[in-house]
Amino acid sequence: PPADPSALPSEVREIAAYLGIDLAALGAPITPDEVREMAAYLGIDATREGYLLPLARMALLAPLPRGWDIYKDDAGEPFYYHRATRRTSYRHPADEYFIARVLDDRARHVRAVQDGGAARVSEPWLELADGAGEPYWYNFRTDERAAV
Repeated sequence: PPADPSALPSEVREIAAYLGIDLAALGAPITPDEVREMAAYLGIDATREGYLLPLARMALLAPLPRGWDIYKDDAGEPFYYHRATRRTSYRHPADEYFIARVLDDRARHVRAVQDGGAARVSEPWLELADGAGEPYWYNFRTDERAAV
């Protein structure tokens, strides 16, 4: 989104206000804590499964698939609704895809380790960007940050 949320159409600002979304924060970079939280949600051990961390980052950026809308329930919790099927879910519609990818990629990694084509444990480094958009590497085991 643009740096200035007031430049967005009023309908977008109204929906964001209804859902409690801070439009100015949408352009903010993903933090290591957000990646760590998403990794845990997807069943990834962020300190030992560095090869899976890009999936956690991708899941954080996943848009709503076509046909899905987001609403709030009576308690103020967001939920997702698919217009064509009338399916509702409190989980992002892309979550199932990412959970399946984690399982597939983990199984592929285990096979590669058994075949001697991959290291058993990879260093959990992931490239992120700071508030100024400058890239850096972050280690999820040591909390070390290194310039790109």
